[in-house]
Amino acid sequence: MKKIISMAVLAFFVLLTACSQQGDDNIDGAKERVFPDFVESSPVKHVKEAYAYAADHPQDLDHIPCYCGCGSIGHKSVKSCFLRSGSGEEASFDPHGAGCEICVQIVLDTKNGKQEGKPLHEIRQEIDQRYGERLTPTNTPEPPAGM
Repeated sequence: MKKIISMAVLAFFVLLTACSQQGDDNIDGAKERVFPDFVESSPVKHVKEAYAYAADHPQDLDHIPCYCGCGSIGHKSVKSCFLRSGSGEEASFDPHGAGCEICVQIVLDTKNGKQEGKPLHEIRQEIDQRYGERLTPTNTPEPPAGM
């Protein structure tokens, strides 16, 4: 009898642990948000997380350049790679970011920097140093003081 109870308790905890684990994109509401098919089918890792952050923090991404070469197609910042307009649930998503690991990584670098409490100008400086020696940035305005 003790053996059966022990096995049942063990099975319960295994099930509980499995149900509580989250996937790579279940961060900051990425799972709860409805994304277009081009986001859902993207092979780029963490793409939903990047789109969710872009939708919720477009004002930050307005001041972060992109280094994937998208300035040649009219993008002004990394925000342009993910959003056409709007924010939050009203966001209109651009397909560009769904296929670009550089774009996704820049958004995640921004997100991580903000979570660490860094000001936006410091985050931008780190991104510029990381990519600037070998790639060309979009023509993106500097963040205002205090961001």
